[in-house]
Amino acid sequence: MMTRRPNGLTIWLTAIGCALLTGVHTPSSVGFAAASPDQQPPGQQPPGQQPAAQGGRGERGGRGTGGLPPMNPIDESAPLPPLATPGKLFGEAPSDAVVLFDGTDTSQWTLRDGSPAKCKVEKREMVCRTGDQSIVSKPTYASAQLHLEYNLPDMPAAKEDGTPSGQHKANSGVFLHGTYEIQILDSYNNLTKTYADGTNASLYRVAAPLVNVSRRPGEWQTYDIVLHAPKCQDTKLVSPGDITLLHNGVLVLDRVVPRVRNDLCQPGMTELSGPLMLQDHGGPMTVLRFRNIWFRSIPPAK
Repeated sequence: MMTRRPNGLTIWLTAIGCALLTGVHTPSSVGFAAASPDQQPPGQQPPGQQPAAQGGRGERGGRGTGGLPPMNPIDESAPLPPLATPGKLFGEAPSDAVVLFDGTDTSQWTLRDGSPAKCKVEKREMVCRTGDQSIVSKPTYASAQLHLEYNLPDMPAAKEDGTPSGQHKANSGVFLHGTYEIQILDSYNNLTKTYADGTNASLYRVAAPLVNVSRRPGEWQTYDIVLHAPKCQDTKLVSPGDITLLHNGVLVLDRVVPRVRNDLCQPGMTELSGPLMLQDHGGPMTVLRFRNIWFRSIPPAK
């Protein structure tokens, strides 16, 4: 009977098996590294060396492991966050918000020349028609969280003379500080043909939304905005700030940098501020409805 001669793989596997059974490291030729001269038995540390903290946290207020920076010391005497009561229903203002419209009246709004707003309150909704003119809020803000809800009409994508125009299909705008426009437009299912950075929820002519989550005309939509205001130092603009937008609960603008004039900073000013403006775009008759409009100021970082 012929005897099979062991091949290289058989020899290699045999060497590994022997190493595992005897606890002896095999030569590097079979893929095992030699033991380090300073290797310690399990559970023991070299003399003078303390064991590392579990989980990378270290002691209370101490330095973590794994490249983490030091934690701040725990200060149990530090003041707790102030209390605020959230709205009972979705979209309602929390207790620390400045309410611009809650279905009651338009007393927090004027035209740009300071005269009373012409939009009407109907069924606890603020109804603004073409010709009512743009309205601005009396309260102003610097950095802030803002919320508003709007409802667009179903109308042709055309100018008054019938010329096709995607920018005339229920067009309006939310102007932060009265300057930086978040577009309002009927962009449902991308059926309105227009430029990407002019569609619904775009920072107009600066950034298109990450995704289009526009609802059908006639359905209520929400904008939740976080504005970090442009910053000033010694009458100079040192940061343009940024804008984040959640449209119908979906992130569509992520800290987008607006276009900011560099000649607005005045002596003693640290942040730019301004009102909220809702635009009357003009063109064919457009009836826009708004509700639940409020903002919460964000205090400057310490």
